[in-house]
Amino acid sequence: MRGRVASAAVALVLIPALAMPAFGAVRSGNAVGTRLGLPVRLTSTSTPTPWFNSGVVAGRLGGVPVVGSFMGTSTIGLITLTVHQRVFAYGTYACLKRACSFVGMLAGVRVRGIALPISLQGATRAVAGVFPNRRAWVTAVADWARRYLSPTQQGSIIAEAASIPES
Repeated sequence: MRGRVASAAVALVLIPALAMPAFGAVRSGNAVGTRLGLPVRLTSTSTPTPWFNSGVVAGRLGGVPVVGSFMGTSTIGLITLTVHQRVFAYGTYACLKRACSFVGMLAGVRVRGIALPISLQGATRAVAGVFPNRRAWVTAVADWARRYLSPTQQGSIIAEAASIPES
C-alpha cells in the first residue's frame, strides 16, 4: 500500500511537469514530405488508459528493433525504448485527438514532436527536423551505437537503420 501511495504521489508531480513541453510538441510538426519520415511500428502489452498504468512496448523505430516500457495515461506519460538493453530513446509522450507525439532523446539526439502510434500500438511515420534525410538518421544511430554497443552489435543495428526507405 505504501508503494502505491508513493507511486501516485510521484505521478501527480511528474506528469503535469512533463505535460507542458509534450503538449506543445503535438501541435508543432513539420509537414510530411519535407523531412525524412522514420517508420515507427510498436505494440504493447497493454494500452495506456485514462488511469495511470504501465506496460511493455516492442517494435521498430526508424528500422531499429526496440523493446521498452511506458507508464502514464492515455493522454501523457513516460516511455523508454532500449536496443540490446541500452537506452535508445526516452522521454514523454502526449496524445491529443488521434495523434501522439514524443519529446526526449532518440539515438543520443534531443527530439521534439516525433509521431508515435496512437495508444502506442500500430504504425506511423515520424518526421523530425533533426533527421532531414536517411544519412542524418543513420549517422545518429551509428554514433549512438559506437558509444553504447559492442562492435558485433553495432553493425547489425546500423544496417537496420540504413534499411529504411528515403521518403
